[in-house]
Parts: sequence; C-alpha cells; structure tokens
Amino acid sequence: MNKAQQQKFNSLYQRHVNALHRQGKALSTIDVYSRAVRRVTAFYDHCPDRLSQDNLKDYFSSLVKSHSWSTVKVDRNGLQFFYKHVLNKDWQWVNIVKPPQIKVLPDILRSHGFVILDPKHFVGPALLTRPQPTPNMMFLFISS
Repeated sequence: MNKAQQQKFNSLYQRHVNALHRQGKALSTIDVYSRAVRRVTAFYDHCPDRLSQDNLKDYFSSLVKSHSWSTVKVDRNGLQFFYKHVLNKDWQWVNIVKPPQIKVLPDILRSHGFVILDPKHFVGPALLTRPQPTPNMMFLFISS
C-alpha cells in the first residue's frame, strides 16, 4: 500500500476497533475481528473497503486451505461486522463460505415416555425398542 492507502486503512481500522468497543464486544472478540481485517488487508495489500465479491471468494478459498474452520468463521464474522458498522454496507456475501455440517448422534434417546441418559454414545436401533439397563444409565419419566 502506498502512504495514502495506509492512512485510509489506519482510519478505517480505528473506526472498526471503536465500533467494536461501542457494541460492547469482549476483548477477545475485538482482537479476532480486528485480526480478520488486518489479515485480508495483508492478503491483498490494499484497503479492505475496495474488495469485490470475487476478492472475498478468493481470500476465503485460500483461508479454508490454510486455517481451521473456526478461524474462517471468525474472519467471516469480523469482516461482516466491518462492512456493516464501518463501511455502512450490506454484507451480501455471507454464503461465500459455509462450514460443513457435522451430524452427531444425540446423547439423549427417547423411548416410550422415558429419557435414557448414558455417558456413552449409543449406536443402533436396539435401544429404541427395549433398552437394557446398565449401571451408568439413568431413566427419567416424562409425562405430557
């Protein structure tokens, strides 16, 4: 970035940090949301107010390959906050990156008015028909 672009970035960055404080965000949130703005600025070496949808797609494609989904989601949220509260623009690119959906079995299985709680994850339909009590299992009766 040239000197004028750096001054503009510094101004936008300070407005971003101030907006985060005004919204009552936690210090850790301020840190990671600010890091997202710095990271995308360093990636393109120009002010983030000039990024296009294609720029953001490329940035997030690169980020998904090099960082965890947690980082990707935080960067998305940080940039969304930046667009909304600093640039006063609608964030129309939320669907650029979406973490994969992970399906897990529930820890609580319901069977004939009983809730079966067990510290282990149950797999298979056998518990849904006739649960066999184990020492670690608790039964709670649920009435409607």
